[in-house]
Amino acid sequence: MGCIRWQVSAVVLVAILTCVPIATGARSIEIATLPAAKATVTNVRVGLHTDKTRIVLDISQPIAFRYHVSSNGTAVFIDLPDVKWTASPFEPRHSKGKILEFHYSPAANGGRFNILTDGPVSISEPFFVKPKGKRGHRIVIDLVGQRLTMPQFGRILYPSH
Repeated sequence: MGCIRWQVSAVVLVAILTCVPIATGARSIEIATLPAAKATVTNVRVGLHTDKTRIVLDISQPIAFRYHVSSNGTAVFIDLPDVKWTASPFEPRHSKGKILEFHYSPAANGGRFNILTDGPVSISEPFFVKPKGKRGHRIVIDLVGQRLTMPQFGRILYPSH
C-alpha cells in the first residue's frame, strides 16, 4: 500500500514539475493543478466576560486577515480574504456586552465582517485557536471598552502552525 501512495505522489510531482519552465528567461511560473480550498466561516459566537466581549468565528482553516476600528471606536471591521461565509446572520442572542449588531459583506476577494458596538472599543490582539475536541479552528476577537477615540489599525494576522 505504501508503494501505491508513493506512485501516486510521484505522478503528482511529475505533473507539477512539467509546469515549471526550464528556460532562464521565464517571467512566471504557473502551477494550477488543484484549486486551493477556501476557508469557510461556519458560525459566530459572542460571549460576555467581566472585562471584555469575546467574538469567536468558527472557521475551517487558519487564514491571514486584517482588522481596524473606526475613528470614533464604535465599529470594527475585519477583512477576511478568500473566505466562504456560511454562518447565520446576526440574531438577538448575539447582542451581548458591547455588541449591538454585526453583518458580513461579501466581496469578490472574500469579504468584511462588520461589528457595531454600543460605545468606543479597542481590540485586544486577535488570536487563533487550534482544533480541540469537537471544535475546529477558531478566530478569537476580544472587544474592550475604551474612552479614547483614536482609530486603531491592526496588523495582518498570520496563523501560526
